[in-house]
Amino acid sequence: MPQGERHEFYRKEDDILQKILINHDIPDEILKGQKILLSGEDALARTADFWDESRHDSLAERELKIYHMVDTIKTLPAFKTYVDLITLFFTGYKDIGLIELGPYYTLYSYNPIEEPLPGGLTYQ
Repeated sequence: MPQGERHEFYRKEDDILQKILINHDIPDEILKGQKILLSGEDALARTADFWDESRHDSLAERELKIYHMVDTIKTLPAFKTYVDLITLFFTGYKDIGLIELGPYYTLYSYNPIEEPLPGGLTYQ
């Protein structure tokens, strides 16, 4: 970056609340224990049209562009490769469908008694 050139970032955060109850008794099970985020099982399977209709405040044009950019980046082969490499580095496993190979440092081992030993995980 040339001297004197600046880049600025800003963050926008909105809290929009609906159906607020005031002076209402809160059950004890809500107030104790861990904070749990509940969502519908089909929330990730919903279409963009569903969310456009259900959202009580529309997204600004800039926010729509950001969502589009993030979705586009997730589909790039280079990005997927970086994510795979970082995941492999931190977890030690490579997911290849029904099995996970790893941990990479014990993927292949050999000793005179047991002969070659492949490593991996399966969830079926």
